[in-house]
Amino acid sequence: SPILKDSLSLLSSFLRKKLRSLRLASLVALEVLVSKYSSGLTSEMLTDMLEQVPSLLNESDLHIAQLALGLLTAVALLQSASMAKVHEEMMTKLLALLQSPLLQGTALHAMTTFLRAFVKSGQANSSFKHLLERLMSPIYQGKVQQGSLVIHKQAFHSLAHCLAALVSECPDQVSSLCTRLLTDINNTKSNDSIRLFALLTLGEIGKTSDLSLLVLPISPRVRRANKRIESLDLVLLMSVKRRVQRELTWSGHSLTSAAKQWAKLWNACLWMTRLPCCTLPW
Repeated sequence: SPILKDSLSLLSSFLRKKLRSLRLASLVALEVLVSKYSSGLTSEMLTDMLEQVPSLLNESDLHIAQLALGLLTAVALLQSASMAKVHEEMMTKLLALLQSPLLQGTALHAMTTFLRAFVKSGQANSSFKHLLERLMSPIYQGKVQQGSLVIHKQAFHSLAHCLAALVSECPDQVSSLCTRLLTDINNTKSNDSIRLFALLTLGEIGKTSDLSLLVLPISPRVRRANKRIESLDLVLLMSVKRRVQRELTWSGHSLTSAAKQWAKLWNACLWMTRLPCCTLPW
């Protein structure tokens, strides 16, 4: 209707204003309009609004970013085709926000909610494979400096949460993704950032998915020496080297929360690495 079109245009213009309270109220109103009157909306009516939203996705104001993500979630669920024009700019801003150490709590939850809605939208640029590669790019394509991680340590947790959220909506992808992560852990060419990210992501996926039946990528050397290895916890223990104390420390809580039966194994491994004369059995 004319009123709906004019309302969207007016509220979208308010997103450019410097007054914070006006932008907050406008985001709430826009989400209500999209959610309640989606049948009367077209892609053209949402274009101006969607062009303003990416600039709001930054760490300087996480409350506004959270509301902007809520608006994008409503659009992804009800008018996903309209997001095609701003997809690249939106994903660039989302990845930058995900690498912020400030993204936690409700803002991170809003991010995972949006990704769940986006991957279900059925658009070509929102497929599981496409989003997976974009979310993993900061880790696998980032520049590694000696003795440091490619991104802030909190960002590893944020990215792991988001990947687990995607997998929860695409359960048929659990096996292939986990196998890829385990392969990366065992790969001697993987840097500390990749191993840490893989361990944390496995822990987050394990909170909602049963990994007990996962087919594991065990190397021939390990298989010959340990013919009865079948469980994920043992393979993880054998893949983490003693020299990478950081991985053991950071992944212990996440993996333990994924499966309580791993707790004693991880605690024992952490205790053993503190002994100066100890040599782990792998």
